[in-house]
Amino acid sequence: MSTEGLARIRDWERSSGQHLQPRLPPLSPPCWSSAVECTPADTHSACGAWRPPWETASSFSCPQCRATFPVRPQLRRNVALANLGKQIRVGDGMAVAVVCDICGDGHTPAVKTCLRCEMSFCATHLRPHVENPRLRDHAMVDPIANLDGRRCQQHRQEQIKFYCEQDESLVCTVCTIAGGHKGHAFIPVENAQRTKQESLRGTKERISREFERRREQLTAEEREALERVDEEGRSVLSRIQADIARYESRACGLEQEINQLLATLAVQDPISFLQDPLHESLRRSTVSQETQDDPAPISHGLNLAKVISCRSQALCSESFSSGQHYWEVDVGSAKQCLVGAAYGTIPRRGSGAKCLLGLSDVSWCLQKDNDSFSVVHGRVVTSLSVPQPPRRVGVHLDWDAGLLSFYSADSMALLHSFHQTFTQPLHPGLWVAWSGDSVRILDLSDAS
Repeated sequence: MSTEGLARIRDWERSSGQHLQPRLPPLSPPCWSSAVECTPADTHSACGAWRPPWETASSFSCPQCRATFPVRPQLRRNVALANLGKQIRVGDGMAVAVVCDICGDGHTPAVKTCLRCEMSFCATHLRPHVENPRLRDHAMVDPIANLDGRRCQQHRQEQIKFYCEQDESLVCTVCTIAGGHKGHAFIPVENAQRTKQESLRGTKERISREFERRREQLTAEEREALERVDEEGRSVLSRIQADIARYESRACGLEQEINQLLATLAVQDPISFLQDPLHESLRRSTVSQETQDDPAPISHGLNLAKVISCRSQALCSESFSSGQHYWEVDVGSAKQCLVGAAYGTIPRRGSGAKCLLGLSDVSWCLQKDNDSFSVVHGRVVTSLSVPQPPRRVGVHLDWDAGLLSFYSADSMALLHSFHQTFTQPLHPGLWVAWSGDSVRILDLSDAS
């Protein structure tokens, strides 16, 4: 049919609303011109069924070639036009129903397609393939509209039966013995399908396993991250609460100590001042009796003090395990020195740093470095702001309250306080850095 005729058929379909559907086969009169048997969907007649003009005319003629017939002609199925209708439907994107090739009516749907016979069968005509033993081995698949795709592109009359593993292409029997595929490795398409399917299933399983592993890993990492955040949050909160409690305790102790000192300093009557228990405690807080009688500078030749051989350092033999005690140290003649207290368990021999005051958990000290002052405990150094460097340092120990405080004895200004729960007796301690430097514990027995 010409392009113009094809266009007319398309126009007719659009205008009449009728399409070349499989159940409406194209028919032709004896002249083999094209005609179409239509469905009762049109409403041009009172009964709602549209009929070709020649069914009601007194004479009959072909609507295309105008050939006349004395009686109404018997219309026959036009196979060429039916195939053309399929092409039109495919071109227009319409679904193509596969019909039985044996029925010949063009509208009985097929249920299976035989790949060996290259024909489609309805349920009735499929029975020989089911009942005949010689036909049972034919490969039957769901209906296929176009079997041309199953033929070799090079040898059009040959069916595709093999898969070339080298070129990864579908070939026919002729291709296996001649042409560009000669000498290659071939396997039946069924085997190739199974191999590819197994490979795809393996790939799918690997991807699924990897996906599951990644998901479990992400879930575990998320859980660990949340646990770490919770743990760190609890730890930080616990440290903050402990710091708050410690600072509150220190503040309370400092306030109490300041109030006691202010009350003592406010006493005007000498007798009352000297009878004050705090003053008595301070007066008694001297080091050993021999050291009191000998106010000479602490040096390498100290006789009655416990000398630490690792440095120019000494601990007093007297220790305090309860009550309040106060002593003063003259540091004006030393460029660098340490003034503090330590447990008796502080290392005594060797040159290790832990034997020095402040460099372990069993000692506390105030450090003087020329005009700079700092406090040291457990190797932690805290710098102090001291506008007027003192010549005399006062040390106040309240063993029961866990307070060790350092004062500028010249002005009684508090320099720093250590807050600690003491568990052992404390010995006053001194250290000098340079040969010729000296520090001295003052005798407060004559204080008034």
